[in-house]
Amino acid sequence: MNEGSGVAATALFVEILVVGVGALSGLSILITGIWFPRGLENVPSLDGSILLGLGISLAYALGILVDRWADALLTKARHALRSQYFASDLEYAEARVKANATPSYALRAEYAKSRIRVCRGWMLNSVIISWSAIIFVARNEEIDHRLLAIIFCAVAGPLLGSAFFFAWRGMIDQGYKNTEQQAKP
Repeated sequence: MNEGSGVAATALFVEILVVGVGALSGLSILITGIWFPRGLENVPSLDGSILLGLGISLAYALGILVDRWADALLTKARHALRSQYFASDLEYAEARVKANATPSYALRAEYAKSRIRVCRGWMLNSVIISWSAIIFVARNEEIDHRLLAIIFCAVAGPLLGSAFFFAWRGMIDQGYKNTEQQAKP
């Protein structure tokens, strides 16, 4: 393995972990809201290192699932954007090969892919956390101003998810534009 591929693998691991931590947070809020709406005081404590290892492993696995789910949901939008710059998948693949022959372009493109992956994952995480928070707040009678908190969660999650979607869309569009320009003779 060369040094570049090791860096790319590390970046991918971190990206997936960042997405997975968000998904794990949403899942934790949901589980707490459903089974422990009054808090976790009655739950036996576990060793912190065991929880940390379990949490990182679960976050990574959830990150993979959320990343694939988000990618599948956005496939049609990605292809629509690509078709504005390239007539076919083959034309795009050829342009990428030409563009990636320039090392500085390849590094920038790799960094952009990292940001794109995080945005698409957090587009879903925003909604997952929002829904989980709504369930938690609705079931916890000790929270003051529950209706206000539910309305906030119902608005903030989709708004944040939309912001991540538009950031993703802008980066995808810019990436296709840059690839097209870099590949020109």
